[in-house]
Amino acid sequence: MSVLDTAKRYQPLLTEWRHTLHAHPELSGKEYHTAEWIEGKLREMSVPSVRMTETGVVATLANGPGKTVALRADIDALPVTEKTGLPFASQNEGVMHACGHDIHTTSLLGAVKVLLEHRGDFSGTVKFLFQPHEEGSGGAKPLIAAGALQGVDATFGFHVAPDLPTGTVGVKYGKFYAASNPFAFTVTGKSAHAARPQEAVDALKAAVDIVTALNALPKEDRVLSVCTLHAGTAENVIAGRAEVKGALRTLGKEKRLESVKLVRDTIQRISDEHHTKVDITIRDSNIGITNHDASVALVQTVAEDLLGNDRVTVIERPLMISEDFGYYLEQTEGCFYHIGVGGGALHAADFCPDEAMLSTAAAMHAGVVLKYLEK
Repeated sequence: MSVLDTAKRYQPLLTEWRHTLHAHPELSGKEYHTAEWIEGKLREMSVPSVRMTETGVVATLANGPGKTVALRADIDALPVTEKTGLPFASQNEGVMHACGHDIHTTSLLGAVKVLLEHRGDFSGTVKFLFQPHEEGSGGAKPLIAAGALQGVDATFGFHVAPDLPTGTVGVKYGKFYAASNPFAFTVTGKSAHAARPQEAVDALKAAVDIVTALNALPKEDRVLSVCTLHAGTAENVIAGRAEVKGALRTLGKEKRLESVKLVRDTIQRISDEHHTKVDITIRDSNIGITNHDASVALVQTVAEDLLGNDRVTVIERPLMISEDFGYYLEQTEGCFYHIGVGGGALHAADFCPDEAMLSTAAAMHAGVVLKYLEK
């Protein structure tokens, strides 16, 4: 029996688990009930786990000598008021699993059940990483710092993808997700009455020219978005201060370093031209995801074997969204991929993924393990 056949037998149970998780979402860093619920399910399966961070759970399935592979699911929800009308909709007002992390968590628990039935098909150790805080400041780094990847040779994970048909798989070789650098700068000039501009140093004009210059920067492997601009106190007073915030997304380490310097230098140059002062903050957030080609090939082979070649898509262009899975791929080989849930939009109040893909997702996790640890 294939892992897909095994997973399909568990579809009703996986659906029940997903409904429970969806009805009780918790925000980043506050996943206390979720972590306890995961630990309870692992105990029922007699799979040992440890709490490696405050709400981060790592389970281990040891099955003879061999390599160690890790599978990761993020467990947190978003500050979104649900509008799906589902009978199992969020019971936590203002919090919703609007990014599919309830699907991710359920599928990883499903993989535990499937692998327990297929222990005769692999030799080695599997770590199941139930990671908190992905939507917040990032839970991957603290989990890694706590030792979650100790002894791990490869790490795999997936994200639900509304742009792919339900139950299909999308793989991307090389650069996949962008690194993120939120930025902010404050321009300080000198305010004056609107009738006497010669007495002012116009901070708003300087900020607008800086924004124009930033938007004119080359776009290759880079997206820069200015998202807020606040300046001025009255319609007849020239602004002496302007505050701007935005986000820089880049593909690859070299492009990130180059872009951060370019943005900083551009802001400073235009400010100097206006004789204003400027304070600049460019913060490092997620590092982006660059998949390891051999690991992508393994996932593609597993998906084609389980689902058929027509159910697997090779994604051609990288995405400018951000995710903290890249920190795992800094430490080990591995691959992050997509599984289709059809329709909807991530982070939307009416996001309603097709849960028919739960067995496919659990089977993909298990199939990757079997392929990586095959006897």
